Amino acid sequence: MPVEVTWYLEDRIIYSKYSGNVTIEDVRNGTQQVKKFAYQGTPLVHNIANMLEIETFPKNLRQIRNAIEQLDNNILGWTVIINRNKLLRFIVSTVSQLARARFLIFDNQEDALAFLYRMDASLPKQANR
Repeated sequence: MPVEVTWYLEDRIIYSKYSGNVTIEDVRNGTQQVKKFAYQGTPLVHNIANMLEIETFPKNLRQIRNAIEQLDNNILGWTVIINRNKLLRFIVSTVSQLARARFLIFDNQEDALAFLYRMDASLPKQANR
């Protein structure tokens, strides 16, 4: 399955994992799932998007931007992307600027979580998974 969405920290941090050959439809479905989780959570809800296992990803920036639903900035906090692929980092960075969203890219989950905890002191402390 190219995208799986669960809670990393119930009601506060969403965990999205993308893998394999990701299509525009997968991006759209993943965004819709994140939106559903975010509106069920306690604001600000953050999203960790693990993209380390992606093999292929759409390259059309307009299609990607159109597939990403804009979420209310009073509900969705930061989306932190975990990825080391330079092309995918460029695509994600460009699309996030076009979407005017709060995105940052990290090489690993530990750095992404540390950032979220620095940015949002209201997050309850929890041991890393």
